[in-house]
Amino acid sequence: MASGLPIITTQVDACPEVVDGAGLFFKKGDFRTLSQQVLKLAQDKSLREEFSGAALRRSKEFDWERQILLYEQEYKKVLKK
Repeated sequence: MASGLPIITTQVDACPEVVDGAGLFFKKGDFRTLSQQVLKLAQDKSLREEFSGAALRRSKEFDWERQILLYEQEYKKVLKK
């Protein structure tokens, strides 16, 4: 995502939450749908561009500096209690 690439991933665990509008999904083990999603991205330039921009924006939510600041804020909240 940080490279601006659209994502194709399964719908398990935190994947949908992390991708959040930056890619396509397939059911775990459903290789037919996976291949369809790959073809869909390969054939649709506007969709690739849309997901690429979304991937870059979404990846910034997981930037290390941002995460450190969020943790610091949470620790400060806990320490004030």
